[in-house]
Amino acid sequence: MSGNLVDPLRNIAEGELGALGFSFGLCFVLMLLLGASVERNALQCDAMISEKLSLTKIVFLGGLYISCLSAILSSTLGTSRVVQGIANEGLFPQMSKLLIEENSPTRESHRATVLVTGFAIILLLLGDLNQIAILSSLPFLFTYATVNYAYVSLSMSNDLGVLNNECANETDNKQQTSYGTVQDGAIFPSQQGQQRRSIDALFAQTEGINESLKQETVQRAWYLHCINRYVSFGAAIIHILVATFVHRWFALLHFIAFAALYLYLGGTCSAPSDQGK
Repeated sequence: MSGNLVDPLRNIAEGELGALGFSFGLCFVLMLLLGASVERNALQCDAMISEKLSLTKIVFLGGLYISCLSAILSSTLGTSRVVQGIANEGLFPQMSKLLIEENSPTRESHRATVLVTGFAIILLLLGDLNQIAILSSLPFLFTYATVNYAYVSLSMSNDLGVLNNECANETDNKQQTSYGTVQDGAIFPSQQGQQRRSIDALFAQTEGINESLKQETVQRAWYLHCINRYVSFGAAIIHILVATFVHRWFALLHFIAFAALYLYLGGTCSAPSDQGK
């Protein structure tokens, strides 16, 4: 879905922040209004208290129905696209054989949509809504924890890469010309000067590109100042703790499932460094 955006790196981040801010403000105002006009027992026991307080009950129920329908459709289509993407990557061979549609002109995941819809209907018919709410909230919490931990791991990997490059440069600088050898500049001084000028021009051009990219990134990504790996690591721990508070046994099963999936994908998908060797 991000392929339809003009600048996904900027649009996704700003859209997420805008949606979070607007949702938080709306929910906060709603909580203040209900808390100021309704008794505590009604808030705890009556699930339709907002409908009773609204001036136009039909409009309120219509908006509630449309919002629920929109959430259902977006979840169904989004999940089916994720399942179809996993099948296209070939991570699970049996899933790929079942879901890949080679003759689909619109590239829509019809089989994945039918599979996700059927699975959701089976859960609704066989399970309790309260239990389904727990099962549907725990994957979100573990997904958020995984995304936060992925950012921490990426930051640490970047630091290790920079450290390795610095160590390699120091090692190269310490190496000297061995006894009996002649430097290239002593034989072909003109060629050495041309090469040095070309290399200097290349470095100057690269530095200019990097500086322009840095300035453009700073101008666009104002939210980068709020990103911190330690905050992300703490958020990952908080999400796991909240999952254990919701239901400890379901959280343990989800943790085992995520760990097994991580190990399976780690063995199936080779790292970029391994592919280059």
